[in-house]
Amino acid sequence: MSFDVTSLFIGVVIGIFSLIGILCLCMWFDNLIERKVDEACEECKEKKREKKK
Repeated sequence: MSFDVTSLFIGVVIGIFSLIGILCLCMWFDNLIERKVDEACEECKEKKREKKK
């Protein structure tokens, strides 16, 4: 059985890049969700202020 180093190396590189990509996506989604929540909270606060007036 021959051990092909190049295919192993390519597999490792692809694995690392896909892991980094998944991490970036997760962080991006996390930031997106936080922003949406913050915007919703701001809208709620503004509505409450209007009701108090």
